[in-house]
Amino acid sequence: MSAANLTLGSDLTKASQQAQLATPATPSASHGLASFPASSCSDDTESLDSYWALDESSPRGKQPAGLAALPGVDSCSPPAVPSAAAVAASPHFPVLVTAGHAPGVSLGCTGDSGCLPVNDGRPVPFESDLFQGQACVFIHGLPCAPPAALFSGKRRKSLLVVQGQFKRCVGYDDLVTGQEFERAKNLPPAWLLDNVLLKVARSMSPSMEVGPSRAPYMLMPVVAGCNEIHVAATSASAPPLTDPPREDMRLVDRDALSAGDGSPLPCDRRRAWYSDPKRRKGRCFEPGLVWTFYFYQHLVDISSYTLNMVYKFKLPNYLDGQPLQLMLKDRRQGCYLLRLNMWHEALLADAERAQQAQQQAEDL
Repeated sequence: MSAANLTLGSDLTKASQQAQLATPATPSASHGLASFPASSCSDDTESLDSYWALDESSPRGKQPAGLAALPGVDSCSPPAVPSAAAVAASPHFPVLVTAGHAPGVSLGCTGDSGCLPVNDGRPVPFESDLFQGQACVFIHGLPCAPPAALFSGKRRKSLLVVQGQFKRCVGYDDLVTGQEFERAKNLPPAWLLDNVLLKVARSMSPSMEVGPSRAPYMLMPVVAGCNEIHVAATSASAPPLTDPPREDMRLVDRDALSAGDGSPLPCDRRRAWYSDPKRRKGRCFEPGLVWTFYFYQHLVDISSYTLNMVYKFKLPNYLDGQPLQLMLKDRRQGCYLLRLNMWHEALLADAERAQQAQQQAEDL
């Protein structure tokens, strides 16, 4: 056995042993290679310019103004697979970020071929029945580089910032984030999925729920999985979208979410606190407050569509033409707060084949 094999075997053993220390919050079906967990919440970024479109004087308890006249995309039907020409023309080549299938969600700030801004700090306004707000997307490794301060010295490969107001209460157990797919192919061996990859994922996010291989998903409650969350009484006191991530949920539960000196409870402790389902029960994301969610991760390199977790996986080999998503969803109601697709040129051939097969099946 080579030294490389010995090292790999040692790494697998260590990863599996560490992962076994975590107990998933709920039972799950097996074999779903569908997502990447959130990373540690301890890496900060530097301040940049601010973008904010909601009413600056919006007080607690006031519903946000509607975006009925907002030009953009109404995601009421599944978007077509982007053409190779559209991806090639993307300023983010080989990546193209577009609206995902999310009935009732309206997006603004779309460019040609539905391309959404990435890395330039321009916010994407959006509105759904659940939420009104804005989102900023940053992806490391693209030709149009993100602001250096957001990634310099950090392991993170992507950052999504979502900020705005809920229109109704959404339960802490109900609002989830992660990945959902209709199908999968060429999944890694069951021993690798069950004994290593999923255990490592759950060790990083114990509240992760995993779906079956025929329609794989990996979902976790936002309150227990989001890297950092900030809650403000008004938009004037909310952080700019392109400022460093910051954690502060004291406004909704000062006793539980304050440190001993009165400062905000660190994000890793908040995530651990809400990993217990009993602490999520009966709680909700309140309307009338300005919520800012920071989702970042270091395991998936979007620019190459590779997953680096024990082994390195070329994701197009397993996703069957389906893009990774940036999404938040009320699973109780089955509706989305936001859903964006991160396409890669390596997905297109399989995506077009699957789309043609679906159309042929519908014509029968």
